[in-house]
Amino acid sequence: MIKEWNINFMCIIESWLQHTGNEQVIASIKPPRFEVNSTHRIGGKGGGIAFIYQNSFKSVKTNALLAKSLEAASCSFQADSKTIHITAVYRTPPSKANKSYPTDFINELQELVIDFKTNDFLLTGNINFHNEKDAYKNYNH
Repeated sequence: MIKEWNINFMCIIESWLQHTGNEQVIASIKPPRFEVNSTHRIGGKGGGIAFIYQNSFKSVKTNALLAKSLEAASCSFQADSKTIHITAVYRTPPSKANKSYPTDFINELQELVIDFKTNDFLLTGNINFHNEKDAYKNYNH
């Protein structure tokens, strides 16, 4: 897909990459002249966020966050004299186990966005926010 669509950068939410032992998986998803920068979910299975990007970009992993309602990874990419900061967010679906509510997510996302010190940023991800769910029908935003 990366080659077919001529993609320079891709973000994978729920990458399921672990802290170690991902060499074969990374080799299978990474085309020549690309790099992978990833974070794994701490304290559970699944999750994780991976950035796949052309090696002509200089990458610096800047932040990984695991909060009550979301996990996020930020990466800065530099090409020539231009830098863009990309943050990918995955909102854990609410459950009785995590006791996460829409207000938790909105507050944590707001705290995350406040930390951006530049206008050159991209926020992307999967927020798992379904307004048709009964759990949200009384939520005002």
